[in-house]
Amino acid sequence: MTSKILQAITVVFTLSVATASASPIIVGGDPSLFYDLALSVQTSLTLIPGQVGFLQANIFNTGSLPIAFKDYDPANPIGGYGYDFNSPGAAIGSFGYQFVPGPNGLAVTEGHVDPLTRRPFSCCIGSPNFSNLNGVVIQPGTGLSFDLLSFAYDSNIAVGTNTNVTTAIPIAFGSPIFAGFNSGNFTIPITAGENAASGNFSPVSLTNFTFSPAAAVPEPSTLFLVCSGLAASVAVRRRVAKERQ
Repeated sequence: MTSKILQAITVVFTLSVATASASPIIVGGDPSLFYDLALSVQTSLTLIPGQVGFLQANIFNTGSLPIAFKDYDPANPIGGYGYDFNSPGAAIGSFGYQFVPGPNGLAVTEGHVDPLTRRPFSCCIGSPNFSNLNGVVIQPGTGLSFDLLSFAYDSNIAVGTNTNVTTAIPIAFGSPIFAGFNSGNFTIPITAGENAASGNFSPVSLTNFTFSPAAAVPEPSTLFLVCSGLAASVAVRRRVAKERQ
């Protein structure tokens, strides 16, 4: 990872999130039974082109109930995403990505994915996989650090290449809650560097949302995945439940 013949990509996170604070999600009308959490994300990451790097997040359970993650199944036909929201449990994903000025040889997806392969006809998006969280339970008063996003640059990326990636992270609870927490948008400046490293964790503000039992997690209509190249722009729109390219 530190070989002088390898270039590296430094990913520095600048958070730009909603200022409102999330409220606890009360279960069954009993104020003593509620979900609540604090989310933080690594502030920097260095990637070596041609290799996959992982951005970590930390969830600290500040509620009174355990946060139990659903099993992730990429073949799950409900929503086409991998989670069955008609069953209890927590799920995590992304509301989408925006690349400015373009992906510049960068690929990204949610979860721990290695190797990271772009989906057919996609400029920059791989297939997500959160099976690293299958069966994980975060008890009240405890925290968990895990791989939130996977990144990979093409091996020929040049030092000095810059890409700003904007995304938002939802954490949703299935039946009978159908509600969750949304991080709001945060922007990731990605720059070519010399050494591999990761930064400290920085808190991310959260807001509340609800969604229909028939859907997975609602997508903000204003968030699009824009993959713009030198000669053309490719619009990609991503839902937690479905990717359309």
